[in-house]
Amino acid sequence: MCGINNKWVSGRLLCFTVLWNFISGTPEQPNIVIIVADDVGWNDVGFHGSDEIQTPNIDALAYQGVVLTRHYTLPSCTPSRSALLTGRYPITTGMQGYPLRAGEPRGVPLSVQLLPEHFKRIGYATHAIGKWHIGSHKSNFTPTYRGFDSHFGYWYGYVGYHNHSIEQEVPNHQPIQGLDMHRGLSAAWDTKGTYATELFTREAVSIIQHHNVSSPLLLYIGHLAPHSPLEVPDQAAADERFSHITDPERRIYAEMLWHLDVSVGEVIKALQQRDMLNNTVIVFISDNGGQPHGIHYNKASNWPLRGTKFTLFEGGVRTVAALWTSKLRQAGSISDIFVHITDWLPTLYSAAGGNLSDLGPVDGVNLWPWLGASNSTHIPKGPPPRVGMLLNIDEILGLEAIIHGRWKLTRGSFHNGQYDSHSGQTSQQPDGLDSIANALSGSAAHALAAAGISGPTTRAQAFAVRSQATINCQKEMSFLPTNLTGTPLCSSNYCLFNIFEDPCEVEDIASSNPTIVTSLILELNKFRSRLVPQTNCPVDISSDPAQFNNTWHPWLD
Repeated sequence: MCGINNKWVSGRLLCFTVLWNFISGTPEQPNIVIIVADDVGWNDVGFHGSDEIQTPNIDALAYQGVVLTRHYTLPSCTPSRSALLTGRYPITTGMQGYPLRAGEPRGVPLSVQLLPEHFKRIGYATHAIGKWHIGSHKSNFTPTYRGFDSHFGYWYGYVGYHNHSIEQEVPNHQPIQGLDMHRGLSAAWDTKGTYATELFTREAVSIIQHHNVSSPLLLYIGHLAPHSPLEVPDQAAADERFSHITDPERRIYAEMLWHLDVSVGEVIKALQQRDMLNNTVIVFISDNGGQPHGIHYNKASNWPLRGTKFTLFEGGVRTVAALWTSKLRQAGSISDIFVHITDWLPTLYSAAGGNLSDLGPVDGVNLWPWLGASNSTHIPKGPPPRVGMLLNIDEILGLEAIIHGRWKLTRGSFHNGQYDSHSGQTSQQPDGLDSIANALSGSAAHALAAAGISGPTTRAQAFAVRSQATINCQKEMSFLPTNLTGTPLCSSNYCLFNIFEDPCEVEDIASSNPTIVTSLILELNKFRSRLVPQTNCPVDISSDPAQFNNTWHPWLD
């Protein structure tokens, strides 16, 4: 790319490459577990420097694995899941716009093969749990028609944690509502009343317990937590466990995240009990940033990153992420390389021994040689192949952003800038090392250590990892979401940020770097030439669950 200085690659790579074991000269196909949390804030896990919410199992996964400090997604649910499961930027499939609404007749095109279809081709048993959100208006858009051997969960953006229903507003019509919890195509009425996180945990453990180990397992867990609505099994328990949090709604959020963390621990324990953990790759990510306020708010915190879910500022697209496998050359490491959510398909497919040419045209990059080298003679010495990425182009809302090296160019402001400010700092517990102690002493930490090379074993060692994964703003966070004239920053003009020196996006430096701005606009225009118009369309009233025993159903079959 013209006008861009690539010296960013020197001195910034903290990534430790890892080495995959060979059995008789041939790598054994690993089990792969992908856990996608929904709307977790950057500042809501211990390994990013916060002690407000205890996440010992997620933290153990990070401390004994690789913390991915530059992991990027799309700014909301459907686009991120589309990118993850296709390996393509959503602009190439028309999925780049607002998240899929219940009763909206669209989905990822059937002409595009999804991640589970590729893994089935190389011998994997494939199972999905939880959120789908990329199409269900026809049966052949649902999970078990698109590569998964089984699916238990919901098809749309969220459900009630206990009633498992979703209500959809319809213009000039009464809202429509119905159950959205399915096993395959069958409505799961029998699960109503049980907390969703617990249901998904039970299902994951059951799949692991009954898995035929003669074939490798691909398990995709798309959690509802901690997406809104703010619901917990026991309000009193939340108030007691998180009494140090003054905001009662944030206490509920913390309890939701706590239950998610317990789920992660249960999955790890089940893998260990089946003697599968020592040959498993676990990926934990959030689909986008947290939503402290605005539509579907959950009181998450992205501090100190600017922006929230739905925005292209760092708080919306730079997300919590960790990778663990027992074959790490050095557990407890930090990777500073760029990872985009589209990269997981080629990266994990490579880890599984697949031929990348099978995937067809993808935007994702195979990062396994940097994150999990599959050949002891091929530990890469040069810079990683991803030097930047498209964050999104939403041609209807006018939102677009691109990263190349240290430079990030963005334009557009969600809802006139109201969600573009930083999301506020959170409180801390009196002992700033409590979360580290819990992460090092919990059941997940012991299980992970028993399965492979042990990571940090002392508070000091873990604290060193956490310190490297914690973002500290180099510039004073005194910005406002609007400029002096009241126009939202970046709304009509491009903003340029040096996200290596200014990760909190405080200072727009576009005016002093016109050559870089021009170069990045040209790159954006190249992506724009590939854009398929987004497929968002009105809710179809014929989808009304009242016509299908009060359940959401593929109404266009």
